[in-house]
Amino acid sequence: MDYQQENEGNNQVLYGADQDIETVKEDEIQKPQEKMNKEEQQQFQKSCCAILSVEYYQPYFNITSNEIIKRIKCCFVPTKPEFLNIIKQNPDLWGPFWILTTVVFMLYSCGNLSQYIQMICLYGYSMACFVIVTLMNMIPLYYIKVISVIYGLLSSTVFIVINIFGDIKELAPQKKYIILGIIGVFQVGVMLTFLLYFFS
Repeated sequence: MDYQQENEGNNQVLYGADQDIETVKEDEIQKPQEKMNKEEQQQFQKSCCAILSVEYYQPYFNITSNEIIKRIKCCFVPTKPEFLNIIKQNPDLWGPFWILTTVVFMLYSCGNLSQYIQMICLYGYSMACFVIVTLMNMIPLYYIKVISVIYGLLSSTVFIVINIFGDIKELAPQKKYIILGIIGVFQVGVMLTFLLYFFS
């Protein structure tokens, strides 16, 4: 009986050991498969989404300033059809990106330059009334200073609002009131600057 029990115990131990070996083998088989699956997924993601990553575009910005100058010269002096030969080995996006950005900025700036000059002209002439305000503030009476500055504020603000109202009347009421509010706040700031700093 003791011999039988010992054999059964040994068989159970062997069976348990076989099970452990099988599970270890399964784990060893599964791990490489999981690694392969992960690598395949990563390669698939890279191939599908590479165009959306920064690394994809890095080689196109790896260019020296001398190369950019050489390529720009081909545009300014188009004597030889050699541009495609120049960029064939190393096409870049640096030059096109900054050239187009500069063109857009220049178009916007030059297109609105006349409007900027008009606004400067308008605001400059609106300050003409402060010449009289300055002369009035030579009188050493505080209430005259206050009255003259308020006159300058009202005259200047009304002059600006009357002249720009034709341009902003077609805007939405909210935008219109924002613009008028900004003008009012700025004019009050100018008045307080004159009153507290220059005419104190």
